[in-house]
Amino acid sequence: MEIVTSWMEEGIQKGLQQGVLEGEARMVIRLLYRRFGTRVDSEIPRIKTLPVELLEFLGDDLLDFTEFKDLTDWLDAKTG
Repeated sequence: MEIVTSWMEEGIQKGLQQGVLEGEARMVIRLLYRRFGTRVDSEIPRIKTLPVELLEFLGDDLLDFTEFKDLTDWLDAKTG
């Protein structure tokens, strides 16, 4: 029974982590759309690959972006 419980707990934890990641990505993408419009479409695949920590940093840093190039420069610097 302990094996099943451990397996279930691991599955629940992974599901929660995935939910946080997706929610953070959605929020950042919404804010970027508001700032830059549909030009953001080209960067969505890269944004969705970011870990939660970088999505949080992007959410903070995007407040300082004044042009779309700021976003692409930020992504280039963080994702290589």
